[in-house]
Amino acid sequence: MVLLLAQSGQSVSIFDRVLSAVFVGFFAAPMEEDKSKTNGKTEAARENFQGGASNIAQSPTDSEFCCVVCFENFAFDQRAQLPCCGRAESTVQYCVRCIQVIIERGIEGRLGRCPTCRAWLTHIQPASSSSSSSTLIPSFSIAQGERGLCKVCRQQRLIADPLHRICEACLLGQQFKHLIYQCARCKGLQRIPHPMFRYQALASSFGDTTWACHGKCGDFTKWRLIPECLGGIPPEHAPPSWGRQEEWLESIRKQRRLEQGGNNNTADKQMQVSLQRYHRKKLVLLVILSVVVAWCTS
Repeated sequence: MVLLLAQSGQSVSIFDRVLSAVFVGFFAAPMEEDKSKTNGKTEAARENFQGGASNIAQSPTDSEFCCVVCFENFAFDQRAQLPCCGRAESTVQYCVRCIQVIIERGIEGRLGRCPTCRAWLTHIQPASSSSSSSTLIPSFSIAQGERGLCKVCRQQRLIADPLHRICEACLLGQQFKHLIYQCARCKGLQRIPHPMFRYQALASSFGDTTWACHGKCGDFTKWRLIPECLGGIPPEHAPPSWGRQEEWLESIRKQRRLEQGGNNNTADKQMQVSLQRYHRKKLVLLVILSVVVAWCTS
């Protein structure tokens, strides 16, 4: 039948239809199966975080909770078990991944603030999930360590870097050592290896903690960031009184949406690979049939 169609005047249209039917019979079934699986994953990923902060998930069930950062519903075994806040009976809960993002964006990727009480959190060894003994979920603890004299600020604080004897505040200050502060007394400018912005009640006010002025004063004075440097403070490190808490949480939501976007891209690439494989098989069969037709008609 294929040979007859090939020799007829309708070979261009009908022959292509018959050929396509052959392709569908031999190759489309596996491709459609891959497509259904990939599309299922893609659509599920796109539904998550589609509306961002304004698209709050539906009310959680008795076996679920709603993370107050990303607004998504999770099973209770994905609840971040914090030592300070978010206990099982609390109405404020966080998912594991949001707390992981907070810590990863904190000091050296290992110290992050609790969104509720601002306690310093860190990772600990994964604990067994209550739902499955074979499933391990991350767990967190309040950052604890030796209290001692910080080599930089010369204050008794929690030593976050035991090797160099640096407290958590000065460790943060090293990330922002390029910031420039203004002296409240002589108005001179100076770089300070300590996050003096943490002691400013407002972004425009002088802090309530002193540091040595190496300018005209030669004394311990109060400081504030110059306006040009205010934009260099990430919202997660700004004092709560600056009112940037929601900006901080929204930046975490944005990162979570980007992570979900990466999952979407992976699913799309898998779909493209399946289609390319299908078209290669179709081309090979077309060449074989063309050779057979040419041989039969010669």
